[in-house]
Amino acid sequence: EEYYLKKKDEKVQRIELGSTHYVILTNKGNIYTWGSNIMGQCGIENEIFIKEPKPLEAFHDELHKNNENIKQLSVGYNYNIVLTNKNNIYGW
Repeated sequence: EEYYLKKKDEKVQRIELGSTHYVILTNKGNIYTWGSNIMGQCGIENEIFIKEPKPLEAFHDELHKNNENIKQLSVGYNYNIVLTNKNNIYGW
């Protein structure tokens, strides 16, 4: 089955979960997070809990500016790590 984000034309490519947060990687290489953000694991400032998938727009903009795309995603207890097509690693 294929799953799409609500009101988006992006297909869910991968979904991972940490202890209390969730992360989606889409077919367009974008990251969406939601759940507990007490330790910043969702990557969104000034919000303790994210109710629905929210894009990491500033991160996407920076990646696209450098012609980078996410090719791998790993989610831990309260952190996330991505590997890009240029073999750069980013974590939060």
